[in-house]
Amino acid sequence: MDHAGDVRETPGVAGHLLSVNKDLARAIVATFREVPRDDLYKRLVLYTRDDWGRSYEWLDTSGLELYFLERLKTLGIERAVPQEVRAGMERNFADNKVRTTKILAEFVRINQALQREQLNYCNVKGIALAPISCPDPVLRRQLNMDFILSASDSGRCQDILAELGYSAHLLGKHYSEFHAKPAAQPPDTGIKTVTPPSIGVYFVLADAQGVDRAPYAMLERRRTKTWDGHKFPAPAEPDHFIAQAIRMLGQVGTEWTRLAFLLEFRTCVHFWLHDERFWREVIDRAQEHPLRPVAIATATRLAAEIFGGNIPLPLQKWTVDEL
Repeated sequence: MDHAGDVRETPGVAGHLLSVNKDLARAIVATFREVPRDDLYKRLVLYTRDDWGRSYEWLDTSGLELYFLERLKTLGIERAVPQEVRAGMERNFADNKVRTTKILAEFVRINQALQREQLNYCNVKGIALAPISCPDPVLRRQLNMDFILSASDSGRCQDILAELGYSAHLLGKHYSEFHAKPAAQPPDTGIKTVTPPSIGVYFVLADAQGVDRAPYAMLERRRTKTWDGHKFPAPAEPDHFIAQAIRMLGQVGTEWTRLAFLLEFRTCVHFWLHDERFWREVIDRAQEHPLRPVAIATATRLAAEIFGGNIPLPLQKWTVDEL
């Protein structure tokens, strides 16, 4: 996976996905399950610096590295991991914190421009996942920004992004992607640069009928969220939950599958675990499209099997049992 402009240090010995220590990978995943901390410590401490080095590419591309570091600290078992490996992860966390701050500034800049022109849009994924699915954006490596936009505003959106320094990489009827125009290469000052993330825009039709209108209905129900003092439009929480499930269904079995996305979905499930009103809204809105119950069932079952945790009873009966 290409992390353009994202400079990170690989702890330990550089490795390849094919040489990953699968037992170590399972031990890392186990830290997110409800397992006694002493058992986790005894399991992790068995692996050598070489084991970690050979498994690092998997840990990185899975998106779990910084979540794992945070989990180690929460459990108080950091010393189960070799000191050199921990030091590398800490440096990567510090680098990502700087990167996230710059991405947040770009996020704010783009949202302010879209709001000034009163475009009919909302943010999805990324920073919009905080804090329900992701407690802190610093824990995830954001490679793109995604928006849902009324198709009637597509031309204006392209013009606005062009003014902000983005050019069209892909233009389609239902989806377009924009990349930042290459900037002049600064002199080598030793300061790490951050390439702005790509921007994906999903176009939805206001005049669509039947099940095809479901995406626009989600746009109509958008809410204003606040993060770090900045306001931006995002899907209502039940809609965002459904959108995460659909994303997972689309990635199952593909090279784009990242365990971090599934962990974030599980985190969202746990956040709403005992909120019956939320689950009633999810069930009601999932009826808008026949793909939604399948997506929710698939993502919920995978999350529970891999990361553990409870499945809300209404969801169990209505989706997982049916699947």
